[in-house]
Amino acid sequence: MNSEHTAMTKIVFGSCMHVVDNATQSVWNEAAAHNPDWLILGGDNIYMNYGPAWFGPRRWSPHEFAAKMLERYTAQFSVPSFRALIEPIPIGQVIGVWDDHDFGWNNCYGTSIKDQMPAKSLIAHAMFHHYFAALNVRPLPASLPSLSLAGLPHLIDSTKEAYRALDLGPLRVLLCDGRSYREENQSNPAGASLLGTQQESWLLTEIANASKPVLIVSGSTMTSDGGDQSWDHFADFFKLKFLPATKSKVVMLLGGDVHENRLPTPPNDFPVEIISSGAAIGKCFRKRNFGVLEVSSADATIRLFKKGVVQYSGHLDLASGAFALT
Repeated sequence: MNSEHTAMTKIVFGSCMHVVDNATQSVWNEAAAHNPDWLILGGDNIYMNYGPAWFGPRRWSPHEFAAKMLERYTAQFSVPSFRALIEPIPIGQVIGVWDDHDFGWNNCYGTSIKDQMPAKSLIAHAMFHHYFAALNVRPLPASLPSLSLAGLPHLIDSTKEAYRALDLGPLRVLLCDGRSYREENQSNPAGASLLGTQQESWLLTEIANASKPVLIVSGSTMTSDGGDQSWDHFADFFKLKFLPATKSKVVMLLGGDVHENRLPTPPNDFPVEIISSGAAIGKCFRKRNFGVLEVSSADATIRLFKKGVVQYSGHLDLASGAFALT
């Protein structure tokens, strides 16, 4: 771990873990070599649908959905390289969010009433909290603790929100839930909800009140050509509320989803967008993508790795908000 006199906090982050097609996940050995103080998992922490089971999560009963989700979390928890990365990290410092594949299925909407989504959303919440609680036990349990599936979908923690705020060194971290309240509104895409009324108010209030630089963590990208999977698709929220709220603040958004690394130079008055996705997915995508964020009270250094080599790097002055690719 970093010594106190450096006043530096080191964060490793990544997303997309597909244990069925990538059981060894050597990327975590590379990540562990950086001796992180914190680990941020950026969504698609398991894959509920893959290969022949692509349509499975939609068709499964709530009980089968829960059993399959627990099976996948259990398998990911048991990956030796993943466990070796997590074990030295202090309790409470393995944190994360979810995206579509660990919430339900590809490009799913939490507000949908199709495919028994209301019940499956409750199950996903319970499993998410169970998994992250276990990741913060030291020593790590030999396997993911059992979880009774009785009384579905009203498992313990099934109504506990997946979004929250915390302080991480010199940063205020906002872990967002971009799935539970996401709406599909084909007649008015710009007016559809991404975060829901309550979470949106929470996010904007946190940004307004932040006395530190802000790190927003989302399973989705902020901007992309990915249609309704990015924040900017929800234009009324993004353009009229989110961007004005972040304009006078130093803000980074950490996302995943797209199976690649991205560190673009932000347009004027946009947060710095940091994307790392495709850490440990299937046979066709062995990119071993992950990122390292080193922050002090003065600045942040960003490095995005692909197959063990730095692909992108950048520097952010936390006082002025000046960003430059390096």
